[in-house]
Amino acid sequence: MRHVYANHEIPHLWAHQAQEEARNSSSSFYFSGPTIYSYGSHFPIARHVTNDGGERAILFTTASHSVTTTHHCSLVHRAIPATVPVFDVLHVQGSWGNNPNHQDNVESYIRRLGELLGKAKRSRTECNREWRQREALNLQQQLRRYVAFFDMGDVTVPASEELVRCNPGLRHTRKKNGNAGKRQLGWRRNSGASSRRNKSSAFALVIPSPVTLLASRPCCASSKAKSRLPCPELWLRALLEMGYNYGWRVSELLNLRVQQIDLATRTIRLEPGTTKNREGREVTIESGVLLELLRQCLTGKDQDDHVFTRCDKPVRDFRKSWENLCTAAGVPGLLFHDLRRTAARNLRAAGVPEEIIMRIAGWKTSSIFRRYAIVDKTDVREALQRLERARQMQA
Repeated sequence: MRHVYANHEIPHLWAHQAQEEARNSSSSFYFSGPTIYSYGSHFPIARHVTNDGGERAILFTTASHSVTTTHHCSLVHRAIPATVPVFDVLHVQGSWGNNPNHQDNVESYIRRLGELLGKAKRSRTECNREWRQREALNLQQQLRRYVAFFDMGDVTVPASEELVRCNPGLRHTRKKNGNAGKRQLGWRRNSGASSRRNKSSAFALVIPSPVTLLASRPCCASSKAKSRLPCPELWLRALLEMGYNYGWRVSELLNLRVQQIDLATRTIRLEPGTTKNREGREVTIESGVLLELLRQCLTGKDQDDHVFTRCDKPVRDFRKSWENLCTAAGVPGLLFHDLRRTAARNLRAAGVPEEIIMRIAGWKTSSIFRRYAIVDKTDVREALQRLERARQMQA
């Protein structure tokens, strides 16, 4: 049996339990039995577990990690089937490679709940406080599922009323926002069961814009509050909206200058030689939300200034802001580049021809375009219906 695979294949083999073990060529990313590791057995990323009833789940680590290990975690997240429940825990396995002590994980959940409520209480802005409160509620719900899954009847989960008593503003926030916690960024599971994504056999973002509600949130006023994300700043909200609408690469967005945007004609252009394929592109601004965000981004700037700036300096690296945003939205491991696939799928679902999609997003060849697994469900359904009709005629 083959044991050495490319990085992107290993998580799928592990997630679907296709074989007992596999690794990459450098042995820095591998799995053995139910657990998958990054750079050795000291860092287990995730582990398959079953409860007394034979139900299957996955424990996913909340431990900190390096940039490379972050990428490994992202690959694993995207490979997990949408029907499998996932619990974000501190201990994925025990000291001897066995199942972890569930009581320790429960205590970790409760500590994290307390930390979130403490941060909410200390927040200086309303939006930051609401965000932390929603995080706490989502974590509370996951803890309840964890306790129920492993039948830990002797564990007392902090009730919603206790969370309200810890922070009086929570009751008003929940009543006012309802289900906005999961809807805030527009990301949800395709099966409707969780907050992770699902690509074809990997993952995909749902079609509703992830920043429609986000863009309407008030921006934090103080610099201290801005540094304490996840209250997204103006530049990040605009960047998300553009990535979602056009599927442009990060480098193309961050290098955008004021002179490339014409609000009067509602057009944005990428100059020849500034894109990956060296070809220029021009698109129109049809979204009113995006138009308003860009108008605010351009206010007070010269023609040669960058569109996306933070503290009057061009944004170069926003990995930490993005990580905080994704974690708060319940989709840790999401890549900004995934918006490129989402934009193409949304355009395809809207009936836009492949050639036009390629022109908007900047794909030069159809082969590269197809690598993104952009398939319209209607096309698949029609193809299978034709196959069934042909079989019936033969019979």
